Amino acid sequence: MGTAGSASGGVIWFQNREIPIATTFDGVAVNLENGANSTDRAGLPGGDANFVLAGIGITNDADQTAAGASWQPVRVGNVNTDAVRNLPLGQAVGIGAIDAEGATLSYAAGFGGSGDLNSHFPEFTAGLPGYIGFSLVLNNSNLVYGWMRVTLRDDNTAGGFIHEWAFEDDGGPIVVGVIPEPGSSVLALLALGGLFLRRKR
Repeated sequence: MGTAGSASGGVIWFQNREIPIATTFDGVAVNLENGANSTDRAGLPGGDANFVLAGIGITNDADQTAAGASWQPVRVGNVNTDAVRNLPLGQAVGIGAIDAEGATLSYAAGFGGSGDLNSHFPEFTAGLPGYIGFSLVLNNSNLVYGWMRVTLRDDNTAGGFIHEWAFEDDGGPIVVGVIPEPGSSVLALLALGGLFLRRKR
């Protein structure tokens, strides 16, 4: 089971999720705030991202009753059908973040999706993990930024996976691949555990 951190002003990390992206049009809808997911074609109340056909396509209409889209992936432009970027480790995601070429990262507005891996995911290699940067509106209406590690497919003969994701819960920028540092209480427990093992010897 993966875990999620919950400290104010820190990185919330949903690790080791390994959520399959079904090869059907139902795909999988995910609530990025609590980790819930569903393969129901009717969507997922409170859902954010929806991956379909093993990752051939994605939408941000996971909650089909929502008045607005809560999740916006980083794209090559600001149109909601533009290609989704595959960001490198170490890339900052957030307000005004720029890529290695000096271009500001782009997000679309409103509901939208991407289909056909060849035209909408040109930076991804089918079957290999990549990173999607995103903005996310939380249930409390705060706008935050995050990253997601996924494996997408260019056909629906084998399923894709949503491996993990993280976001900075105070709305600040986040760096792709960055995970929370252990809290002082965790470090103290680890130290005590080491001391106990030494005494047992």
